[in-house]
Amino acid sequence: MKELDKIKEMLNFIEEFDEELKSIPKKQSEVDSKISDILHYCEFQTQHKSSEANKYWKMLKDLRIERRNLKDRLEFLQGFESISVNLKGYLESGKVKLGKIKHTQQNKVYKVRVLTEEFGEFIK
Repeated sequence: MKELDKIKEMLNFIEEFDEELKSIPKKQSEVDSKISDILHYCEFQTQHKSSEANKYWKMLKDLRIERRNLKDRLEFLQGFESISVNLKGYLESGKVKLGKIKHTQQNKVYKVRVLTEEFGEFIK
């Protein structure tokens, strides 16, 4: 039943959505720790070479951009979080209903009303 496959596909998408939403704070924390490491290194160094300063400046800039991208993605995903929860519930309910319909259709039985001598009690 292709409808059931589509529902499963949508549920997989929602699971991936939820996993990404949960993973972003950990990634952001890791980036924050890298930024902190660089800043503390610079704080405790008494002499700085210009080539080293440029290297750490670029690292800081790249990490800040990465952090901004993570925050933007998190904001986007959080905007759809409640929709995701509701949609997941509807899809799970639809999956159960489709399963019941499929089961009923595969196990159809007709109870013979009048011609039982000809056909027996039930026709499958």
